[in-house]
Amino acid sequence: MIDKDEPQRAISLRASEINALKKAIMYLKFACSDIEANIFASSPFINSALKELLDAESLGKLEVEIYEKGNEGNERYVLLKINQIEASDSKNWSDDLKKNTYEAWMYPFRLTGRHPV
Repeated sequence: MIDKDEPQRAISLRASEINALKKAIMYLKFACSDIEANIFASSPFINSALKELLDAESLGKLEVEIYEKGNEGNERYVLLKINQIEASDSKNWSDDLKKNTYEAWMYPFRLTGRHPV
């Protein structure tokens, strides 16, 4: 959980730097095959940083539409990763843990509802 009382630090980034960071986070969340990176894919800190990057950039209409439309390919990828992580754990995940991890991992995409957890 994000500590809302934690002091914030201001930084200044060029639009190209914002775009590079967004792409790196999206790669981490939806394409990275490094199993050790999975811990960051649904991180509230990563999602908070991504939200700040998205808020700082004036998103084009096309980018907003992409996020609002959802992404079934990413949903399948995330569910596969969650199932792999659960299979490697010594115990089953609760439905709530799966759902919360899935929703956090899928940010900033809207969930299509076609791939229930």
